[in-house]
Amino acid sequence: MKKAPLCLKRRYHCFKYNSLLSRGGSVLIVGLWVLAILSIFAVGLGHRASIALKLARYQKDKLSASFLAKGAFYKAAALLGQDIKSDSPTKDYDAIAECGVNMSGSSPQYIFSYSGEGKNKSFVIGYEDPGGNFIYGMRDEESRLNMNKIIEPDKRILWVELFRLKGIADVERLADTIIDWLDVDKDNRAGGIESAIFKNEGFSVPEELIIALEYFYDTGDEKEREAKAKETFSMLKDLVTVYSGSVNINTASLDVFKVIFRAAVISLNNPSLLSGYADSLAEKIDNFRKGYDGLAGTSDDNVFIDMSSLAPEFLGNLGPEEAALMDASKDNFCVKSDIFRISTCGYSGKVKKTIECVYDRRQMPAKKILYWHES
Repeated sequence: MKKAPLCLKRRYHCFKYNSLLSRGGSVLIVGLWVLAILSIFAVGLGHRASIALKLARYQKDKLSASFLAKGAFYKAAALLGQDIKSDSPTKDYDAIAECGVNMSGSSPQYIFSYSGEGKNKSFVIGYEDPGGNFIYGMRDEESRLNMNKIIEPDKRILWVELFRLKGIADVERLADTIIDWLDVDKDNRAGGIESAIFKNEGFSVPEELIIALEYFYDTGDEKEREAKAKETFSMLKDLVTVYSGSVNINTASLDVFKVIFRAAVISLNNPSLLSGYADSLAEKIDNFRKGYDGLAGTSDDNVFIDMSSLAPEFLGNLGPEEAALMDASKDNFCVKSDIFRISTCGYSGKVKKTIECVYDRRQMPAKKILYWHES
């Protein structure tokens, strides 16, 4: 038998070697593909697990923040209950520095906040003032004018002066329209526009005023009407309420005093009482309350404890016209508050839960929540 030529043998061995290399390369490529697919699967699985863990952590923090905000509310309610006990030094009055609570020399931040678990979980009780500053504590509704009580003919002037103070146009017609919206009768006032859609009962929440304002400003353009109503309400919202009775002389703002005293000047119809006396009396009350440091809400604030016998140091600073105006306006004021707006925030991780409610502490033994909103 003839031997294969050497060149054929070499070709055979090269072909065999290349086949082996080709097979090995295919296995390697398949292995790399399998590894890539498994890696993608592992990354996807890890990503899904990471999302699931984040969602679980968020739900846990959301629940914790909610309970912290509610816990803050219960603490505020407990403080309000302690303040009206017979042994409380502040049981007979409420003021800006001690609004619904006896501070007992403690700082507001200490009483109205809590931090735990390395400050990862906390709550605060407080609110932002019109200047954007955060204030620890609660607000009383008696510091505002109750819109539902400004419907009688002798009270109408309060609406007029409120609108006039804020530079709102067409004050007479607007006042009559709001009163027609609130009063129970269907009779049209002189400047009113009584309509079948009017509620003819008191507002349930202050924001209902926006609806009445939208009706008043309706010119056919829905966006313009809504914008004008919201703009007007934003100017009034810190001065009005639907929950309180008399105005607390210790907590009312300077603007509320101006509205009341300007209205009193007109109602008294006394030529010797000029509108300037209304503003000067309002400013003297505000300055008296601030004490020696000239700052509201500090430890040296002065308070009115009884409307029947005002502080001699305050009365001695009034002129005869201001004293007469103060005497004529006494029935509008009180010194003790019962209804409070409580704003709380609960924090857990990166989650924040807020609660705003209005709370009536007079309802014994079970107190009454008049308004509740969570966000």
